[in-house]
Parts: sequence; structure tokens; C-alpha cells
Amino acid sequence: MTPELREQYQIGADLKGVVITEVTEGSVAAGRGLKAGDVITEVAQDAVDEPEKVAELIDGLKEGGRKNALLMVASASGELRFVTIRLD
Repeated sequence: MTPELREQYQIGADLKGVVITEVTEGSVAAGRGLKAGDVITEVAQDAVDEPEKVAELIDGLKEGGRKNALLMVASASGELRFVTIRLD
């Protein structure tokens, strides 16, 4: 996460993960309440700190036949919540 993204979305210095910078209106992510500035901290209970790691873990879940992925997502203020997304 770059210092510019931390500043833009007012993300605390101690929060680590991958910043969501855009959510398409009407998408599964939008339907699950994800928004720009949220931070993905875990995918399937594995910590993530790079977008490539998020993609790798989701691809692995798909290849393993999983239909859903469990994400731990933090708001910019650090409030954590679990979000389940459907994998297509």
C-alpha cells in the first residue's frame, strides 16, 4: 500500500493489506458493501499485502472448486468485517 493511497483514503498507518480503489456499480463486490478505500487484509484466512497475492489466492480457490471466497476487509478506520464473495 503506497503512502499516496493511505493519504487519499485516510487509512491508518498500522493497517496492512490491499486497498480497493474502485468498485463497479451493480457488481458482486458492490452488492456485498465493498467500496473504494476498504482494505482486504485476508483471503481465505491468508494475510495479503499485494494485489497479486489476492489474485493468486482467489485463482487457487477457483481451481480447487470453491464457489465462494471469504475475505477479511477493514474500513479505512480499521473496523474489520468478513465478506463472502461468489466466485464465477
